[in-house]
Amino acid sequence: DAARSWGGSAVLGVPPMSNCRGFPHSLLHQDGSREQGTNILSIDLGLLNNETTNIDDKNVIQFIRFPNWSSIAAARFAHDHPEVIRQYWQNLSRLIEQDLPDFKDNFRSCTGNYPFQVPKTDNTINPNNNEGENFNGVMFSSRWLADDMGLTQSRDVLRRLVETAHKQTGFSNWSPGDWWVIVLADGDGMGNYVSGAKLKEYKHYILTDQLDQSSQQVKGFEELLETKKRMGPATHVGLNRALLDFSNRLVPYITEKRFCGKVVYSGGDDVMAVLPLEDLPEFLRSLRAAWCGAEDPQQEFHPKGGYWYPNQQLEGLPDRAHFTMGEGATMSMGIVIAHKSLPLPTVLDNLWTAEKDRAKKLHGATSGMEGTGNREQGTGNRQ
Repeated sequence: DAARSWGGSAVLGVPPMSNCRGFPHSLLHQDGSREQGTNILSIDLGLLNNETTNIDDKNVIQFIRFPNWSSIAAARFAHDHPEVIRQYWQNLSRLIEQDLPDFKDNFRSCTGNYPFQVPKTDNTINPNNNEGENFNGVMFSSRWLADDMGLTQSRDVLRRLVETAHKQTGFSNWSPGDWWVIVLADGDGMGNYVSGAKLKEYKHYILTDQLDQSSQQVKGFEELLETKKRMGPATHVGLNRALLDFSNRLVPYITEKRFCGKVVYSGGDDVMAVLPLEDLPEFLRSLRAAWCGAEDPQQEFHPKGGYWYPNQQLEGLPDRAHFTMGEGATMSMGIVIAHKSLPLPTVLDNLWTAEKDRAKKLHGATSGMEGTGNREQGTGNRQ
């Protein structure tokens, strides 16, 4: 299929059997407002028809707001070592100027003018957003770089130049733009939360030390404390607020401010995000803690009473307590570690299999224990 959807609220469109690398032939963009609780990631294939839109590859860059897979893969390395990224770009630029002089301007245009589209990385590489001082991961792939440069001949030459630039920069037989990760997370047992089956007795919610003695001596008070709490409008509001804070506040902050990732979709208890492999372990720990209000692995929040309180003002977040799903809430996660050469439809098929057919079927995934999807790994050589 060219598209998959979650509950009608988000659509990820992909051309069949395409690498969907994002630049410039796949126009990935995000629409919608996080404040409204909906993020939509789509590929507008109509914009790719130059005959109807009169948009060429040089102008289409302004519409792209989603990273290509090499940019995602290299985002953490570029953030931590921007000077190495600049050195690699300079090495490759010099080689292209020597061996492919007619395409030197094309190379500089499609690499130096286009950012990673990963906020944390771009803020490090080009904090003042100066024109011509950006980089993006397409320069690590000779195949994608050839497409963006409009190179129909001499592709073998460009491949040799890319490999030479890797060696000159010290990458040897590896590349920071090879492997990326996609995570699909879904809250466990959400129907039980909505129906009230997860609620405990009133004694867990009533602060008896805040009540005067006369109120506690009213007939039936002890019986009330042992009665299971009922699901009412106020509890529904609290549940909705927890899902809203998680998907609209905490997920974007953790993914794009704390780590070098990008949110694909975040709504309610459903999350899809892409990120570099280096960030995966700590990202999963942070996401899990934000969901259930546990101890923050990076100590930017402190948990109390099912809320997450910022320890200081954090970029993009209001300075207030954030609702969480509370102690005992769990998530099932499908995780795919993919090579940049693996077609996106293949990655997505494995992702849904990992989350729905594996993680959700692990012991405890629907009864309170955390389920984590097995890894599906694509293979391939750097092109």
